[in-house]
Amino acid sequence: MTTLVRLWTKGTLCRRKLDSKFFYSPRVAIGDWQQQAAREATARFLATPNTPLETLLSCLHEAVARNSGGNLQMSYPHEGTLNK
Repeated sequence: MTTLVRLWTKGTLCRRKLDSKFFYSPRVAIGDWQQQAAREATARFLATPNTPLETLLSCLHEAVARNSGGNLQMSYPHEGTLNK
């Protein structure tokens, strides 16, 4: 069994047959996959036990700023509410 067949069996890929060949394609669009991966990572990140939310968010902000090439402009509609 090939890796593609295994992924198709799990529902990750779509498969169509043309002549005697199978063609595989992703079942989910890349943007949808990235959004779901970000949601899952965020949930795991925020579920870190015994760490203040302010610390987690500060670290996340720093990491995003580092990886954005310095082009990060964030606005907080409720700025200062985390410190209350």
